[in-house]
Amino acid sequence: LPDSRAEVDSRGYYVAAGFYPQLHLDRKSGFDFGRTLSDYIDPDKTEFGEDAWVYSQRIGGRPQSRLYVNVRAAQIEIGGEFLGHKQEWFENRVGAVLQRFGQTLKPVVVLGSKAMLRGVLPINGDAREFIAKHVMKIDPKRVDSFGRPIHVVGLRLFLPPYVKRTGNQEEGTDWSVNVRVESLMEDPSQLFLEADADWPEPFSWEESTGTKLVERLQAVGDYLRKNVVAFLRASEGDQDMER
Repeated sequence: LPDSRAEVDSRGYYVAAGFYPQLHLDRKSGFDFGRTLSDYIDPDKTEFGEDAWVYSQRIGGRPQSRLYVNVRAAQIEIGGEFLGHKQEWFENRVGAVLQRFGQTLKPVVVLGSKAMLRGVLPINGDAREFIAKHVMKIDPKRVDSFGRPIHVVGLRLFLPPYVKRTGNQEEGTDWSVNVRVESLMEDPSQLFLEADADWPEPFSWEESTGTKLVERLQAVGDYLRKNVVAFLRASEGDQDMER
């Protein structure tokens, strides 16, 4: 079961925004835009292709650790993997990069946005057994028909936008979220968690757009760490009742 003191260890972040009007992705413009980002990303890999400008920086000593910015004709993507820094470090770079993007390339409208956070949560025992037995309530005998060992067990939940009215009160969200809960492939003593959210509604690109998209990433992180983890910890209470 999840240790009551354990917290989600973040492994990756992603923020993306569609925009209008589209860009013409020529090499010179990509190089010039990259120079405006020098205070926030020091890329060891750059590409200026017809489909995307890519700026990627390795962070720390892990081969898979990187910070990246991808600019496509109608979308900008900012991501980080195995950064070794707190979420605030990534958020600061997202806000700054989006501000420079708005000032330099002059988008007019945001055509929807996305935010994603993934991480791991330690389990006291085997995460596969925890998900199957305590979360999904699967009888162990049912999996015998597979006839071979199971290395990963998981579930996926899609939660759409909603509005709930109670009397004169109204609550809801304007974003959907895909939630994944799986045993970690390389270490079945940990849970892999991911929340991938989407805001489809367009809005004007303004000076505050970077701040708004950072706040959306924060909302997704809070949802993963609070709501999703609370759902998993509730399984612990179910087990106690069974005893």
